[in-house]
Amino acid sequence: MTGVVSWLNPPLQLSGMAGVRFDLRGYLLAYYSIPPQVDVPGPEAGPPDWTPLFAEARVDPARLRPAAPTWTPPFFCDTRVAWEGTYPDRPEIPIRVEAGAYRGRPVSFFIVAPWTRPERMEPERIAPLRQMLRVAFAVLVVLLTGTGAILARRNVRLGRGDRRVAFRLALSMFGLAILVWGLAAHHVADLVSETGLAARGASGALLLAALVWLFYLALEPYVRRLRPRTLVSWTRFLAGGFGDAVVGWGALLTVCLLLACMVPQWRGQPPVSPWPSVYDTFMGTREMLALTFGMLVDAIQLGTGALLLFLLLRLLLRRDGLATGAFLLVLTAIQMVNLVGDLGRAPWLLVSLSLVIMGSYTWVLLRFGLLSAIAGIYVLHVLVTFPLTTELGSWKGGPTVFLMLLLVALAVAAFRTSMAPGLAGRRPPLLSSPT
Repeated sequence: MTGVVSWLNPPLQLSGMAGVRFDLRGYLLAYYSIPPQVDVPGPEAGPPDWTPLFAEARVDPARLRPAAPTWTPPFFCDTRVAWEGTYPDRPEIPIRVEAGAYRGRPVSFFIVAPWTRPERMEPERIAPLRQMLRVAFAVLVVLLTGTGAILARRNVRLGRGDRRVAFRLALSMFGLAILVWGLAAHHVADLVSETGLAARGASGALLLAALVWLFYLALEPYVRRLRPRTLVSWTRFLAGGFGDAVVGWGALLTVCLLLACMVPQWRGQPPVSPWPSVYDTFMGTREMLALTFGMLVDAIQLGTGALLLFLLLRLLLRRDGLATGAFLLVLTAIQMVNLVGDLGRAPWLLVSLSLVIMGSYTWVLLRFGLLSAIAGIYVLHVLVTFPLTTELGSWKGGPTVFLMLLLVALAVAAFRTSMAPGLAGRRPPLLSSPT
């Protein structure tokens, strides 16, 4: 649907389709090539040559012993073989090599490690706690959309809300989403197929833009009345005030706060499991840019959705303190969904770390405003997603260099903007009392 080619997308349906999978060292893990659908008579083929595949996998077949094949390929093979042994550089880890051929030509080759899951037999298992929190999150999204639609309709009928800023926000969101799709999708030379891809990409971008437009029209009049400073820097930014000092301060403070939060990990604290999108950073510049802009789209969605959630809790509970506490609890539960896979065996650590992360986000959102919250979640996602290495000259050093340049550019731009004449004679937002 997204136009992004992956290991199983498109499905293995057409003869001649082929795919390979490598580890981060460039060693072959799996290979497939779908054989012809029609078995055309021909001369008898010789035995398949597995040497090139073993060479790509960096496995010496002389150190393996033959075994009975047990893992079947997803398509027909007239020859199946298997070997058992250990990893050359990790002799304590046993492996199996399963291979298949059709008419003397290898069509399947994959390494089975102790942790390899038979994906066609065993679907991915989700922890009960994580599944429960995912369902709760889905219900929350539906409730936000429904109540947001009611509030937005009411505001439009009463003539309230800044429709010009809402339109600019939706248009910016649409443009960013289209840009992400254009960078991430694998385009084709066929005009008809490319038109279908473009239509699907535009439909997803239009949905995101409509949701953000809806959320902003729903929350803007109420937030402007209850907490006017929350939207000051954001509205100035959307109005074209890129050089406004308030905008610069909001972005600069958030970048500094998020960089400080990453110090423990940079000093050796073990990180959590990498996000699946981390591997996209190694695919090339196009995929790296798509991921970078995609995280900005996510940050805008999360920021506007979180502010709408706080508004609904504030209207329901009628007190800032109660609304803030309920808001923090909901965000903490959402954050636990992301961390339960890493910290599920230490519930106290799971809860405490989620509270710290979302407590910081709540403080930034309510203290410095929507722009700072969006900038904060964006910088956090970038820091967590992009892998860091000191081997800048190697093939894996590109994401680290790109990340450093991005953070320096954001910090310098925010600092220069914060020094604009707009704050002359006034205290910066960090020192001012919140409204």
